[in-house]
Amino acid sequence: MVKIQRYETTNNDFGGSTQDWVDKFEGKGVIDMLSGNEVLAADTLGRASSHILILFTIIDVKRGDRVIHNNDRYRVTYVDNPMNFNRHLEISLIWEANL
Repeated sequence: MVKIQRYETTNNDFGGSTQDWVDKFEGKGVIDMLSGNEVLAADTLGRASSHILILFTIIDVKRGDRVIHNNDRYRVTYVDNPMNFNRHLEISLIWEANL
C-alpha cells in the first residue's frame, strides 16, 4: 500500500492555525528504484529523482507531496500523466528517510 500526504494549514477554534501532513490517498502503487543513467537524466531536467511511483488511479498529486511505502518516506519531485491518456501516473520521487 502507498500513502500520499500533503502538508496543509488548518484553522483551529482559537483563531490560529496548525500545519501538518494530511493523508490524501491510500491505495495500490508500485515503486521502483531508478538506475544510475535514469537518475542522471532526471537531474539534467532539474528534478533529481531516485525512484518512480506508478499509480493506476488518477489523483491530485503535486510536487512537494510525500509518499509513505514500506517504512520509507519519499518526496514527490515530478508528476507525469503520459500523453494525458489518464491511464496511469508516473510520479518521480526522491528518497528521504526510513520511518
